[in-house]
Amino acid sequence: MTAAVQLGLELPAGGEDLPSRLYALGLDPNVRVALTDNSATMVSFGEGWLRVHRGYAFAGDEVVGAIVRFSKARRRDSRSEAKRVLLGYASVLPGRRARLRREVTDPEDAPSAARLTEAHAELNAQFFGSALKPMDIRVSRRMKRKLGHYALASGDGRATIAISRRHIRRDAWEDVVHTLLHEMVHQWQQENGLPVAHDRAFRAKAREVGIDPRAVRREC
Repeated sequence: MTAAVQLGLELPAGGEDLPSRLYALGLDPNVRVALTDNSATMVSFGEGWLRVHRGYAFAGDEVVGAIVRFSKARRRDSRSEAKRVLLGYASVLPGRRARLRREVTDPEDAPSAARLTEAHAELNAQFFGSALKPMDIRVSRRMKRKLGHYALASGDGRATIAISRRHIRRDAWEDVVHTLLHEMVHQWQQENGLPVAHDRAFRAKAREVGIDPRAVRREC
C-alpha cells in the first residue's frame, strides 16, 4: 500500500525528494534517511538513522528544518522546540485524524453546531474579508483533551473543523469562539497555499486576528 493511499491523498510532485530537502537544510550527510508510514512515531533519530513519516513531504521549509534541528539538538529545550513544530504539523496531517473526520455531529448537538457555523461566517467577514470558504462545523464527542481540530482538505476537496463538545459545555462561549478562530487560521493557511502548522505565518496571523498564537495554550 502506498503512502498516498494511507494518507488519503496524492503525494505532491517531488514528494520523494524529502531526503534531499533535509540534506539541503543542514542534515548531517552521514545520517541516513528512511521514509516511513508509521503514524504512531512521526520522527525518530538514532544509530545514524533519521526515520520520517512521508507526510512531511507536504511541509514547508520551516517544518522540514525542524526535523533537522530535532536530529542535531543536544539540549532538551532545543529538541522540545523542534518537537513542538513537528507535532503541530502532524496534528493536521490528512489521514492521521481520519477518525475525527468520520465522526458526525450528534443530533442533540445540532444547535451548537449551527451556532458555530454562524460564528464561522461572522468571523470570516470580520477577520478574513469573507475570503474563507463556508464550512459546516462539527461538534465532537470523541475529543477529550483537544479543544478543536482542523482536518485538511484531501481527496474529496473538503476540509472540516471540529470543536469539542466538552469544551462547549464546560467553558465560556468566548473561549469556544477563540478556539474556532484558531482553527480558522489553519483554514486560512491551507486556502492560501501555506503549510498548515504552528509556524511563523500562523503566529503572525493569529496575532493579527487577536488570538493567542501559542499552541501550548490552545491545542489544535
